Amino acid sequence: MGEVCLPGGAFRDGHRRASAHRGDRLRSDVHSRELLRDVMAEAVSVGRADGVMLDPEFSLERPALCDTLPTVMTTLMHDDLTQCNRLVLPWLSGGVVDLGREYGIPTPRKRGVGSRP
Repeated sequence: MGEVCLPGGAFRDGHRRASAHRGDRLRSDVHSRELLRDVMAEAVSVGRADGVMLDPEFSLERPALCDTLPTVMTTLMHDDLTQCNRLVLPWLSGGVVDLGREYGIPTPRKRGVGSRP
């Protein structure tokens, strides 16, 4: 798997302002919201199987919380992309996939977004 890098110079303030519109589009896109809900649901199922005390409805409630966040808000993973650092996504999603396999819980969406090389 190749490294992904978005050089920081492309992400000046003007770009961040323009990105706000993309944040709105991502939040309103049916497929993006479905993906968000599904990866959260897989993580909740695996976490509960591993003894984490999570409400089974947790993944259904989180998209509403995401809607309250500023559209220009970024994540540590976004910062890693812009600084050409390694991403934690394969480790985070990969851990859920590994535990899911151990507990017999399918995690097709997590496996798709965060496959390990």
